[in-house]
Amino acid sequence: MAKVSGCAFLCDESGVIQQVLRDDFGFSENGCQGKLFTSIIDQHSRSKSLNMILETKNKNLAFDYRLNVFIQDQLKSLYFMGVYLGKQILIIGADNHNEAIEFTNQLQQINNEQSNQIRILLKKQNEKITTQEKENEAIFDELSRVNNELINLQRELNRKNAELERLNDLKNRFLGMAAHDLRNPLSNINAISDFLQKKSDNFDERQNRFVNHIKELSSFMLNLVNELLDISAIESGNVKINSTPTNLVLLIETNINLNKELANKKNIEILFESNVDSLILKIDNNKIDQVLTNLLTNAIKYSNNDTKIFVSLKRQETEVLINVQDQGQGIAEDEVVSLFKPFQKTSTKSTAGEKSTGLGLYIVKRIVEAHQGQIEVESEVGKGSTFYFSLPLNSTS
Repeated sequence: MAKVSGCAFLCDESGVIQQVLRDDFGFSENGCQGKLFTSIIDQHSRSKSLNMILETKNKNLAFDYRLNVFIQDQLKSLYFMGVYLGKQILIIGADNHNEAIEFTNQLQQINNEQSNQIRILLKKQNEKITTQEKENEAIFDELSRVNNELINLQRELNRKNAELERLNDLKNRFLGMAAHDLRNPLSNINAISDFLQKKSDNFDERQNRFVNHIKELSSFMLNLVNELLDISAIESGNVKINSTPTNLVLLIETNINLNKELANKKNIEILFESNVDSLILKIDNNKIDQVLTNLLTNAIKYSNNDTKIFVSLKRQETEVLINVQDQGQGIAEDEVVSLFKPFQKTSTKSTAGEKSTGLGLYIVKRIVEAHQGQIEVESEVGKGSTFYFSLPLNSTS
């Protein structure tokens, strides 16, 4: 077996070199015996050499320390290991890990007791390395297995998502077709009942009750069908915003006037204030009118008789804020979070038996968001609710 070049120093626990056991690199020429081992190490590696000595004392063995040393004024990088021999530290250096192990076996200057102790420590270290390699291999196999399972699950999830998307699209198309086919006959029923209501003087009390019931139910059903058509368009991603320059102040005033008849039935007063006389925005006036109608009719629906509804418009620096505040029953805190979800209803009941589909606020939210705005609500049970939505001013014409 070829002789391996290396060095071996026997140091005390402080790291002072007591004996040079072997020196194939020429450290002894500078008289290293009696000096700290760290003194033969380049200053940039000295902190690592101290760590090696500490690890040797704490763990009996230190491996894998690549330290730079000066040999005959030349900087050389050597691989060092340390072995703790009771009250002494054996430091061995060579060009690489394998040569350090081989060099240790070839040392003739170390007595049998020290050699045996080194062999025992090296055997334990190799056993640790082997065990760690087996553990790492097992971990790698497990990670590979889990990764393969995740890939398969992802493929299955993608397949199911594609199927759900197809079924959802089919549902939306069916819903749209059904609602569209229902709208015409319901419109006719509603129009006929409206005509009959105007002829109520020719009916007795029982007939009037029937006509009013038909009108109420047909109006509710027609509104439901229209909302289902809106939902179908929203879910299909077909919400189209036809923006035109619109006077938002005038739009709100007109909407309030149209809803005053409904409010008058409960002796509810609607008040409006604005910090500007006119505000032209590029919006879909029909859809924003739909938002206002929903918020106002909800405020009327859940307010008691002889109360007030406050509507306000505030032009701010980057947006316009529209508030609809009522003096109604309010909404429980734990129910507020679900208000803008489809088919969600709260425990709050309308004050005159008015019906609700649970779709209106979901549609409102999507319309506002399609205009790059936001909608929020603040409510307190027994004091009323405030719905407010914003529209960006960058759409100002």
